[in-house]
Amino acid sequence: MGWNLGQGINILEALRSGVSGLIVTVIFIVFMLSLVVIDRVVLKNDGLLALSLVTVAGVSSLTPSILARIYPELTQYVATSTSQILMAVVITSVSAPIVVSKLNQKKVGKQERPLTDSRLED
Repeated sequence: MGWNLGQGINILEALRSGVSGLIVTVIFIVFMLSLVVIDRVVLKNDGLLALSLVTVAGVSSLTPSILARIYPELTQYVATSTSQILMAVVITSVSAPIVVSKLNQKKVGKQERPLTDSRLED
């Protein structure tokens, strides 16, 4: 399924959204960063796992066309909203693993607990 979704994402379509796609991405990230706060403050973890969840799923790009089938008056917004979502998918899918990896390496360098599965520890 991941292969099919990745194959169907058109980078040029995502770039067509321009600034509005970036704004949608920033709004999504700001709202999703609450997961990091909950992970650190409430669950007392390092926040890396929650940060890794701050990505937009590729399948969400289907939402505008589904809504347009239900509400035909939204048809004129399908192309724009799909390209905005695709921009968010591309940005978050590339940046989240990079940011998590960098933060994990920083923890390893400071001799803090790296992101590992506690079940694997002896």
